[in-house]
Amino acid sequence: MSEARDAVPPDESRTGPVSAERLKAFTDAVVAIAMTLLILPLMESVFDASREDLTAGDWVTDNAEPLISFALSFV
Repeated sequence: MSEARDAVPPDESRTGPVSAERLKAFTDAVVAIAMTLLILPLMESVFDASREDLTAGDWVTDNAEPLISFALSFV
């Protein structure tokens, strides 16, 4: 039985280089998480603006700085 355990090849995914597909998937996940964390505070302000009956233009004017920061973080 010990011969059967020794005959199993090592897991190449742990010792070999990272494939391009796995790197792409990891990068996509990191960007998605970052976007979610950045947009959450803005979403709270959207709900507040809807309660105050503000127009979309008013909301954009009031939140110009966070919107610009959000856009620059992905440039």
